[in-house]
Amino acid sequence: MLAALRRRHDLARYEYTTMVRIVPGGDTFAQPVLTLGNRFAESEDLLLSTYLHEQMHWYLWYLGTPDRWFQSGLLARHG
Repeated sequence: MLAALRRRHDLARYEYTTMVRIVPGGDTFAQPVLTLGNRFAESEDLLLSTYLHEQMHWYLWYLGTPDRWFQSGLLARHG
């Protein structure tokens, strides 16, 4: 389902890692590998929003410390 959503929507600008794994019955987390549990399989909207949420954790990780968030203007744009 995630592959179909990625084909249907242009998500490239929101993706910061390409390593994604699906773990049936598992927890969802961003690091060290973006991991999605299967509880989202019933709803495309929930899967897509969770996937993008976890990608944003990678974005923040690339930015570094909260001090760098201010320097980059992240909080001004998204805060």
